Amino acid sequence: MRTRFESLPEDKQTRIREVCIQEFVNHGYEQASTNRMTERAGISKGLLFHYFGSKGDLFLYLVDYVSGYFYDRFLAAPLETPGDIFDRITFWGLKKLQMFADNPLYYQFLMLAFLDRPKDLEGALAQRYQMLSERGYGLLLKDLDTSRFREDIDQAKAVETILMTMDGLGKKYMELLRNVPDRGLSRMEEIRQEIEEYQRILQVGIYRP
Repeated sequence: MRTRFESLPEDKQTRIREVCIQEFVNHGYEQASTNRMTERAGISKGLLFHYFGSKGDLFLYLVDYVSGYFYDRFLAAPLETPGDIFDRITFWGLKKLQMFADNPLYYQFLMLAFLDRPKDLEGALAQRYQMLSERGYGLLLKDLDTSRFREDIDQAKAVETILMTMDGLGKKYMELLRNVPDRGLSRMEEIRQEIEEYQRILQVGIYRP
């Protein structure tokens, strides 16, 4: 069904996507109205379901689209990635902050999808979140420079400790931002500084003096 939608002219696809994303962000999944979506997009409700089948299918399509939108722009930046794992985390964190600030609507939609997962889409969204996390960790670990690591520790375990800490922080902030109106967009700098503090603590045990 998505193929039918993607065969539409790009401007029409964009209009429909933007209207639907805005509706979900404004009202949440359960209260989002396909009647309002179709009215604002200038299409019939039957046509919307012809493209997507159901509101759930539409929501999952938009999650995939927005995830891909951010992922493609993240990879498209021509900047050289630091080899040091802590520098890389900070560098990528700043890139993500800039992307989210540039498109707050898409950021809020993605947070809606992963923080307030509709029960009937729980499994599909959890699967997508896991896939995105694994893809991100794969990029994070590629061609790392571990030359600053202490020689008396297991480097693989050191990297695992860093990843476990970052994963724990990710879960902490996801829960923290669940009830924040803008999904934490206004608190990104505060969160970044706190993550850097955790990194400094880890560096004491992992890096050579």
